[in-house]
Amino acid sequence: MTTLWTRRSLLGAAAGSVAAVALAACAKGTGSGAAGATLMLDWYPNADHAGIYGALAQGYFRAHGLDLTVQTPSSTTEQVKLVAAGKADLAISYEPDVLLARAQGIPVRAIFALVQEPLNCVIALRSLGLTHPAQLQGKKVGTSGTPGDTAILDSIVRADGGDPARVQNINVGENLVSSLLAGKVDAIVGGYWNWEAVQIAQAGHPVTVLHLQDWGVPIYDELVAIASEEGVARRPQMLTAFAAALAQGTAWARAHPSQALAALLKANPSLSRPLVQQSLADLAPAWTAQSPRYGYMSAAAWQSYATWMLKEQLLTRAVDISGAMTDQFVPAGGGSAA
Repeated sequence: MTTLWTRRSLLGAAAGSVAAVALAACAKGTGSGAAGATLMLDWYPNADHAGIYGALAQGYFRAHGLDLTVQTPSSTTEQVKLVAAGKADLAISYEPDVLLARAQGIPVRAIFALVQEPLNCVIALRSLGLTHPAQLQGKKVGTSGTPGDTAILDSIVRADGGDPARVQNINVGENLVSSLLAGKVDAIVGGYWNWEAVQIAQAGHPVTVLHLQDWGVPIYDELVAIASEEGVARRPQMLTAFAAALAQGTAWARAHPSQALAALLKANPSLSRPLVQQSLADLAPAWTAQSPRYGYMSAAAWQSYATWMLKEQLLTRAVDISGAMTDQFVPAGGGSAA
């Protein structure tokens, strides 16, 4: 399977940290007699995963009868394939990649939204004076070279009345942050407003962020937990337990930010404490702001986003949304912190 949105490289991603191979160790629950399951992350442990590590630290997975093993991928594009092949029970992925998988006949389904709005955005140094996408005409914009980031850039510029052909789309690969700081590009698409934007600001360079949903890109669930069709059919109790514990762990992380920070730093000691602390603070409001309850996914919103992807030629055929996602496992109350 190809991917549309490739998260930055695992190697060196923690900026001055240990190599990614050291992050591949598992975090495992030890509940006696509990059902076993594996969860493959999308990237190395970071603030986006606060609910997962909060639930592990507080024993919520065990309390729900689930012995969960969390793994960091060796590649940021392998999670969907591993789940589809039955080599992982669950994984963290992205709504766009789930839709792409379904269009390609890969039998995975989103079961829970960890982040219910886009994190991907346009990031520019504040000195550029960027206030709207049409101002990117005549400017150099760095992207990772994926079709998704190019489609986003073109779409937001068109939505603002600009001409995408007048924007210089520069493929900088994994060097989004360094390219912006070195002045090789004027702005970047593909960084997250709760991670790369924070990194840049903490390096002493104030930034401006344009949120995609403000400029013509339909809102989507940035991070989702996925399972295989077989898993949905055969292990509903496990998925219900996972979703309940994850919702509870996220509620705990929001209520106890310093303890959530400690849990993440324990899982990944190479992380920058100030970076994670600010990222958690920025992300916490988004855990519940966009929908009636945490974890919820709107079928109508998924359909709108799939239609946009089809229009932008990111999908080769229409996708049946009812097969791409299900809310049957999302707890009605959205979780509560102990």
